[in-house]
Amino acid sequence: MGELVWETTLSEPYVNPITSLMISGSDVHFLCMDKISLGTYIMKIDNANNGAEVTDYQADLVYPLASSQTPDNGILLLSYDRNMRSSKLTKFNSSFSITWDNTYRVIEDAEEMLVAHLTRSGKTLPFFTGTIGNGEGYFANALYNYSLAL
Repeated sequence: MGELVWETTLSEPYVNPITSLMISGSDVHFLCMDKISLGTYIMKIDNANNGAEVTDYQADLVYPLASSQTPDNGILLLSYDRNMRSSKLTKFNSSFSITWDNTYRVIEDAEEMLVAHLTRSGKTLPFFTGTIGNGEGYFANALYNYSLAL
């Protein structure tokens, strides 16, 4: 079993870190949300200073819910677009540029349920993303057409 080397709590505006870590060379990244704008930060863990630094910020990708690393060292992000009432699956390349995205209509307003999930004041929902094979396909457990669907 591993031993805890160090831990830190990031100050605002960084909230709701997504639990998956992405490794690129010697760098380790994770995603989190901006407390005010709800946008998505890509953060790099800074071992030298026991903290994290911003690598990229995506203001248009709000409510980040799940992420995973792809075989090409990219990132697959599941987020929720509150204005369009849609789940969004976004693929980043290894340089953190968006290569594609797809939206999936939720139809109903799911924001209250998502806020409860993110603040841990309600049901925790099983959001996740992943890759099939070497990137031939991608999947996500997301809100879609009135339900939580894969």
